Amino acid sequence: AFRELRLLSQGLANSIVTLGWVMFLLLLVMYVCAIVLAEGFHADLDRHIGSSGETVRTFFGSLSKCMFTLFQVLTLDSWSTIARNVLPFAPW
Repeated sequence: AFRELRLLSQGLANSIVTLGWVMFLLLLVMYVCAIVLAEGFHADLDRHIGSSGETVRTFFGSLSKCMFTLFQVLTLDSWSTIARNVLPFAPW
């Protein structure tokens, strides 16, 4: 009876290493994308002054804000709010 439980616990323990690598690769991709987006938006923020520029600055104003916004979009946490605020500023 405990053989199945031991196999299950060993399988879970072995998968932790794989999950760690998946998290590392996901963070690496998010970091690279955040750098690209932050640089792209910073180049355009100086040309656009007004409420849309300030709204975009709240989501993409720094690298940490950009990574957090990407995490929100990735997990579908209020992504529609982000999209509605950014779409008039950068429709691409």
